[in-house]
Amino acid sequence: MAEGFFRSKKGFTVVQNEITRDVDISLKAKGLYLVIQAYISMPDRKWTKEDFMRLAKEGKKAFDSAWKELKESGYLKVHIMSDNGRWRTEYELLDEPEEGPHTLYHNADGKVTSDNLQRAEKKKIPRTAPRRLKK
Repeated sequence: MAEGFFRSKKGFTVVQNEITRDVDISLKAKGLYLVIQAYISMPDRKWTKEDFMRLAKEGKKAFDSAWKELKESGYLKVHIMSDNGRWRTEYELLDEPEEGPHTLYHNADGKVTSDNLQRAEKKKIPRTAPRRLKK
């Protein structure tokens, strides 16, 4: 998958009280949220997930755990889009959590065609062996 960029925000770092008061979110995930929020407001710079991983003192496993927590709690959305035959990824940091899917797949027109919940459900459907023609 292609390297993704964050949708930028402008201004200084302001964090909604929603995430700071959310007792179901670890301090590790709250810290990652704050760091992302601080950096994506910088003009003329596109930030990737890998950029933030390099800024972290923790290892990849700890970083990925916090990243996953932000997605699953609804504070981080992933948009995967078709762009001239290639995949492009954008990340969206939300001020308030949104229930539902965290990863949205868009077609070339920008329409959401599927999401992580739909794809997980498809994997659960038992597949039957194809019927063979009798000879």
